[in-house]
Amino acid sequence: MSQIWRLQLKPWTEKNKEPREILEFCKENNIIGVGWGQIRIRTHDYTTLRAEIDKIFPKALKPLNAIWDMAINDLIYTRVDGNYYLCRVTKKWSDTKISEIHDDNGITNFVGVEIIKIGREDSVPGKVVNSFRSTSAVQRVNYVDRISKLIWNKHSGSGFEYPEEPIVKEDFWQSINSEELEGLILLYLQAKGYFVYSTTLKPSTTVYECVMIMNDGSHKCYPQVKSGDEPLDGNDYESLLDNKSDKVFLFALSQNYYKSNNYQIEYLALTDVEVFIRENKRILPEPVLHWVNLCSELN
Repeated sequence: MSQIWRLQLKPWTEKNKEPREILEFCKENNIIGVGWGQIRIRTHDYTTLRAEIDKIFPKALKPLNAIWDMAINDLIYTRVDGNYYLCRVTKKWSDTKISEIHDDNGITNFVGVEIIKIGREDSVPGKVVNSFRSTSAVQRVNYVDRISKLIWNKHSGSGFEYPEEPIVKEDFWQSINSEELEGLILLYLQAKGYFVYSTTLKPSTTVYECVMIMNDGSHKCYPQVKSGDEPLDGNDYESLLDNKSDKVFLFALSQNYYKSNNYQIEYLALTDVEVFIRENKRILPEPVLHWVNLCSELN
């Protein structure tokens, strides 16, 4: 099974290289990688590589572990100037050769690749977009392999295609980004009769996404949406419920909840939102609908 990675193309300040210059160098030479030029060896034996890193530059261990582990037909996302690129591995790190041009461009530990441009962030899975928030040079991105292969097949035109695999519900949930997920849940609640107080939609509000009110004015609600793997604890939201008729709606993509005994706190189920998606495709935002249309289980 192919693995999916994301790699940061970072400027090398000594040579005043910009990310777009590094990208052009990589495209011209059909490579993608990182620096740490102190590590000069090439080996198929991981123990030998590990010993060299420990001896010369221990800080390079994590990124070079990843580069060493990349296999033929793995896929690597990178991002430059807001555009996303997808790279298919064609040559392992252990089979490459380092030269002066790699030193000059700060890409000294690399794999051979074919590089294609995908587009802006609405063209790639949200889990990939979120992974670029980390400062690590290279990391694996899990649960996006089927959708990434589909994206490659759609955009490459190179003659190489991955075998087709059905896109399932799990792929959809990994593909929409955190903002799209929040918008989808708010739309779900609006369909249940709640209106949004737009002035409460502020990024600085961390306890809830916004304030909503039932269309008959009977009560308010406070929704919270989490797209990561972390759980939501209902006990953390009881302080919002001074009014005995108000509600808190919690939605965790992980579906991992610590439920309190407070009847005013409701925990939204993934299956209920999936029913909403199937029955209301006509009102879904275009970026969300793009991913829905790829998933037969949601059509």
